Amino acid sequence: MKRFWVIPVLMLAACQSESAESEPVNADKKDTAKEEKESPVPSYELLTNDGMIPVEELEKLEADVEVNDIHRTIDVTAGENLYRFIEGVPVMEENGLYYPLPANPVEAAESPSFSPAAVEEMLGAELIESEAGYETTAVFSKERSGEEPPDLDSMTVEEMSEHLSFLDYAIEDASVSTIEGHLPGAPREYRNGFHEGIDYYGYASGTGIDTTTEVLGMAEGVVVRADTEFEDYASEEERNEELAVAAEAEETPEYILDRLRGMQVWVQYDNGVMIRFAHLHDIAEGIETGVEITSETVIGYVGNSGTSSALEGESGDLHLHKDLLVYGDFFWEPFSLEETSQILQNVWP
Repeated sequence: MKRFWVIPVLMLAACQSESAESEPVNADKKDTAKEEKESPVPSYELLTNDGMIPVEELEKLEADVEVNDIHRTIDVTAGENLYRFIEGVPVMEENGLYYPLPANPVEAAESPSFSPAAVEEMLGAELIESEAGYETTAVFSKERSGEEPPDLDSMTVEEMSEHLSFLDYAIEDASVSTIEGHLPGAPREYRNGFHEGIDYYGYASGTGIDTTTEVLGMAEGVVVRADTEFEDYASEEERNEELAVAAEAEETPEYILDRLRGMQVWVQYDNGVMIRFAHLHDIAEGIETGVEITSETVIGYVGNSGTSSALEGESGDLHLHKDLLVYGDFFWEPFSLEETSQILQNVWP
């Protein structure tokens, strides 16, 4: 009988001991959960100056900012993510992909700063207006957004040709010029720089080109810039002043180069490909930022905007200029001029 009663007593004691030991643990968990539930989400106040957010304010959101006074560019680095802006260009580059923004997203010259829309696009979150400026509970993500780009430096001519093979012709029946001055990498002494894209002139492309010549979309993509309210240089003197700045800098600043391209349409495609169509005479009806296009979509018409001929009221220098970038880098940079020409002939024979 004794053995019969010892067992439940021990079991009861053990249960009481376990209960006594577990009670504080459960209480701690409840207190912790309650504290976590009641903890407010941190809020960050971003001060403004004339409606713009100074670059220093982004440090509050765990980002590093670099301003280039010569090129008037602003780079924002957060973890593995890089955001790039050019003064006067209504586009944001994020890890080599391009996204549309309202006009004047940054000021890089006198008072480096961002428009609220630019900050919202980077954060992927809406800013809330406050008495001093704006408030946000968002911070920059440290993990890379988007796909990992290929290593362009290791790509062969055949691999790059395959990467671009989905692109159709920009001008119907127009072949790629074999004149070196029309190809990427050719020197441009008048602005102390290099030619960054491909030029299509009537005399070198095997087809007639004038201001009625249609520029086609080349593939399925999204318009990220369309200069529907384009204004060219007011005078040849103004253009020459900016060329003098380029001469003094011994390179063409990015913000000046953008103006020299004249009226533009930018399209973001698959494979990290983005094309800038420049020197347009006009933009086709219905083409605006956010519009999806195909290879058959007419996006604009060949012109000479941004050139000295346009400012002199002449029709000379009519051509399509086309910059082709892959994840933010020019496709041709790892290759020689001969290899670049071969890639172009492979893609557009």
